Amino acid sequence: MATLTQETVTTEQAKKVHAALEPGMRYLSRLVHRMEKTWKPTDPLMDKTWKAYNAMHALMSAWHYASGESGVGMPPKE
Repeated sequence: MATLTQETVTTEQAKKVHAALEPGMRYLSRLVHRMEKTWKPTDPLMDKTWKAYNAMHALMSAWHYASGESGVGMPPKE
């Protein structure tokens, strides 16, 4: 089996992963915005929740770029 990379993953594969991550991203977004209203900003759980949100955002962005016919700074896919 060939090893996949960001450059070799197909557009369809990347779209499926991105779509699967979307519900979790929406949940984290709602959660951090609710927590901002009532939680102490320096609370360790608040910090961890923001870190999870930021990590998920970065992951979804990477899969979004991989799902295009050509990504930012990447050659076009064949």
